[in-house]
Amino acid sequence: MREVPSGKIWSPIEKRWLNGSYQPLPIANGKKIILVPKYAVVQKPALSSQELYNHEVLEYLQAEHLSAMSSLVEVLKNGKRRVTKKSLKELPEYRMSKEFLYDFCNRHPDVLGNYKERKGKEVVQVANINDIDESIIAQNLITQLQSIRVGSEEASAFHNLSIGLLAFLFFPHLTYPKKEHEVHRGRKRIDITFHNAATHGFWHTLRTSPRIAASTIMVECKNYSNDIRNPELDQMSGRFSNLRGWFGIILSRRFDNKDLFVERCRDTAKDGRGIVLCLDDADIIKMLTLIQENKRSYIDGMLTRKYQQIIS
Repeated sequence: MREVPSGKIWSPIEKRWLNGSYQPLPIANGKKIILVPKYAVVQKPALSSQELYNHEVLEYLQAEHLSAMSSLVEVLKNGKRRVTKKSLKELPEYRMSKEFLYDFCNRHPDVLGNYKERKGKEVVQVANINDIDESIIAQNLITQLQSIRVGSEEASAFHNLSIGLLAFLFFPHLTYPKKEHEVHRGRKRIDITFHNAATHGFWHTLRTSPRIAASTIMVECKNYSNDIRNPELDQMSGRFSNLRGWFGIILSRRFDNKDLFVERCRDTAKDGRGIVLCLDDADIIKMLTLIQENKRSYIDGMLTRKYQQIIS
């Protein structure tokens, strides 16, 4: 992964494309790779202006010119008459453009209606996500994680990689990752936030629990060489609220005494200050290994056990 020009970036806030900047992206065979959420991938869009033009619009115009016996009508040797789509496309007034389609559909709404009806009867072909070899992605993420040294110098690299790691591990339950999410009018920041879109399982339980109400999943990334302690735990619990929910994750590289930190998380929960799970490199690699073994569904159970540790 390295910093490369991202190209145009869609802004869901401004509802428009913005000029991108340099972003950390994976590179394969010298080409940058942009990962797209599986739920957004289809082989072709349900409605296509190009398809509307090539089929419904041009076929309508063919029939119209044949009926009027215009100069575009050709007579074949067998006596059959035709108007080619090529001849229609060559006329300036029929050339494909948004303006032409808009005007044409306003004058012939039945043509657009017929197209929508035809498309509605077709089965939308969703891309086969099984063609994606997740084990290769999982191994690549393990390699990248192990290559990042602990310490402040590579804290940013760990932060950036963590966004992709968690998005990959917890798809499709956690969506819309946001880096350095500002709260309290910018006075505080959360390293990473996700929207909890889960409809079942561990993440759905957190979202629908009245006491946790984790509609937003908050993550803090600690690329420390030593064990994280109470200040880091207090920092996370200080981000919780009725608006964002009462659950968060701290990513740490390793522990000399992980049981002690679990006890601290348990104390925080008993004090009513929210639920904090801590995942270290070993936990992340274990989940990625489950994916390599085609056991992605086991991740839910692993998280549930860690959650039960905190609330027991």
